[in-house]
Formats: sequence, structure tokens, C-alpha cells
Amino acid sequence: MFRINCFEGTFVHLTERFNDKEVYLVGSANQSTMLAQRTQKLIQEVKPDAVLVQTNEQWWDTAKML
Repeated sequence: MFRINCFEGTFVHLTERFNDKEVYLVGSANQSTMLAQRTQKLIQEVKPDAVLVQTNEQWWDTAKML
């Protein structure tokens, strides 16, 4: 059941101690449609100012072809 809730296990909410900036750290491999949808839901619910993605060149080359 924990895999259904996007806030369980893959999500950490941090507050930067000097400026009180909020940081949301999401760990996801998105190796399935369910994992990708869970990450999408998390981003939609949190509504961050910016989203940064760490990936490798092979993944990016594949993703930009979609």
C-alpha cells in the first residue's frame, strides 16, 4: 500500500535553516508508468516554484524523443 501514496518513502520536505526556504526532495526511478504518475501527482500537489531533474545523457536523449 505504501507505494500508492506518493508522500511515503520517496519524499522528504526540508527547510533551509538560514533563509527558511523550503526544499522538497523526491527520489524516483520512474521505471514504470505507476512510478512516473506518482511523481507527477506529487509535483501537482506540492506546486513547487521550480523542478530540477538529475539524470544522465542516455535518459535525456530518450525522453526528449517522446
